[in-house]
Amino acid sequence: SGGGSGGGSGGGSGGPMFPTGERFVGFLKNFNEEKSFGFLRCQETFARYGRDVFLSTRQWKILGMDSLPSGTPINFELAEDQKGQPQAVEVALAPGYEEASMGNMGIVGSMGSMGTKDKVDMDSMDNMGTEGKVDMVIMDNMGA
Repeated sequence: SGGGSGGGSGGGSGGPMFPTGERFVGFLKNFNEEKSFGFLRCQETFARYGRDVFLSTRQWKILGMDSLPSGTPINFELAEDQKGQPQAVEVALAPGYEEASMGNMGIVGSMGSMGTKDKVDMDSMDNMGTEGKVDMVIMDNMGA
């Protein structure tokens, strides 16, 4: 065991996997689309292996998402590769993720963009208002 510094690129797509039958929820640490792999952070598996769980492109595609924010909870079955390293298989978004995150993102996203436009309009109106006030003040002074 040990060694293996150069391995890992493209890992998980080729060699045999040995599922343990155990399911965990991990949190997306990162996914590098250029290198086509990522990692899940899971306390239970980290305690056992001393490393994050490898997430292959094949598994990423199962999630069916173009991108996910770091910290997204992902349900996975723990497998080991031929070197005994932890791999995520049979992945799925953890229950409640859609409602919790996607729902809020959807609402916040649409409200956010609407809000921004409104704010811009308000700002320009405020500015107009200020100019108007300045003119009025000058006219008042002139009148006095």
